[in-house]
Amino acid sequence: MAPTIELRDFRPDDAQAVVRWFNDPQVTADLVGSRDSFSDDDARGWVERAIDTGRDRKWAIVLDGGSEPVGFVALFGLERETGPELAVLVGDPAAWGKGVAREAERQACVHAFEDHGAHRIHAEIPATNRAAQKVVTFLGFKREGVMRKAIQREDGPVDNEVWGLLPEEFMGWQTEQR
Repeated sequence: MAPTIELRDFRPDDAQAVVRWFNDPQVTADLVGSRDSFSDDDARGWVERAIDTGRDRKWAIVLDGGSEPVGFVALFGLERETGPELAVLVGDPAAWGKGVAREAERQACVHAFEDHGAHRIHAEIPATNRAAQKVVTFLGFKREGVMRKAIQREDGPVDNEVWGLLPEEFMGWQTEQR
């Protein structure tokens, strides 16, 4: 049975999970950007910024009514003329392959369109991240372009794909968790 996926506001004690996610090379392997290390201070600052809901909105993803987040979903630049950018990270490998990212992104898109009046949402996805491409395709995103060799990695450059979603294309308005 699929877990119940909820989005909640970040809390200061979530920094422990954040430092774990960003220091796990398996978790960060397919992100657009990464760091060599992520300290406890880095995590506390990241969570403080996540709690401040200015132009960006980040939610902790929790499963089955739990309190420990397994990842986060974010809308960056809610007031941009280009519309917000959607991002997700599922930091607990035990939650992978269970529809967590798909449902978290679906809920974030509903917030963007209904609560913030977004006219579009976009996402940047490394060409190597097939799982993320599958999620956004399911939600109705269209591949809009490629920034060639945009991401520098140790094993060579990777293309960065740009995906976009208009409200009329969104497949998640009525979708319940599956």
